[in-house]
Amino acid sequence: MPAYQPVLLALAYFGLGAGYGWQLRAPGPAVRVGLRVVAVILAAAHLALLAQAVPEGDTLTLGFGNAVSLLGAAVMLLFVGVSTLRGV
Repeated sequence: MPAYQPVLLALAYFGLGAGYGWQLRAPGPAVRVGLRVVAVILAAAHLALLAQAVPEGDTLTLGFGNAVSLLGAAVMLLFVGVSTLRGV
């Protein structure tokens, strides 16, 4: 995996956080839906990167970094699901 992909993903997550901060000041349904779509796309890209990094042949390399990264992607998807169900 190229070294720039995780860095770009981290920058995109920071951008998403800034978007959510901006949404708190100017709430609107279109902004909320757009941010949720971006969050799902980022989580899918995150999981795709993990799918390349975790398997090594017949074994899985779930070290501390990979486990925390997988947990972060799962929390992002949980956050999007709950915010969609609650309508927030």
